[in-house]
Amino acid sequence: MQNEVSEVVYLALIALTFGLSYFTWRYIEQPFRNKTLFTRKTLFWLALIISTMFIITGKVGRLSNGFPERFPQEVRDMVAWTNNKNLRSEECRIKRKESKEPENSCVYGQSQRPKFTIIGDSHAMTLTKPLSQLLSQKDLGLRELIESGCPPIVGYDSKVGSGFCFKYNNKVQKYL
Repeated sequence: MQNEVSEVVYLALIALTFGLSYFTWRYIEQPFRNKTLFTRKTLFWLALIISTMFIITGKVGRLSNGFPERFPQEVRDMVAWTNNKNLRSEECRIKRKESKEPENSCVYGQSQRPKFTIIGDSHAMTLTKPLSQLLSQKDLGLRELIESGCPPIVGYDSKVGSGFCFKYNNKVQKYL
C-alpha cells in the first residue's frame, strides 16, 4: 500500500499523544480546577470575552468575504470565475430545448457567420462568456453548441441509452 504508515511513525504519534495529554492536563485542566485561580464569575467573563472575540472575527470575515487576501492572487482569480456566469445561459438553454438543430444555437458577438464554435457539455458553458468577450473585442462571433450531459464524443451516448447524445453529436459533426 502506497500510504502505509510505518511502525516508527505510529510509536512517534503515541508518544506525542501522551506528551500532549500531560501538557493539557498540567497547564489547562489543573489550573481550571483550582477554585482560587478561577471563580465562576471569572470563568463567565472569560467565556463572554472569548465568545465576543469569535463573533467579531466572524462578522469581520463575513463583511470582508472571508479575508480573500490570505490567498495567492492565482486562487483569487480562480474564485472570481464563479461570478463569471453567462448572462444568456437561460435564454440559450430554452433555445436549445426548443430546437435541437445546431444552426439554431446561440451566437455571441458578430452573428453573421461566426468564425468560432464552442462544443461541449454544461462544463464548456463556463467558457462561453470569457471567450465571447475576447472575440467581440476583435469583432468576431462565437457559436455555442452545448448540450448538458452530452460530452462531445462521437458515438457516445450518456443519457441512459436514449440515443439523444449520439444523435445530437452526429448533428453537430455534420453541421461543422
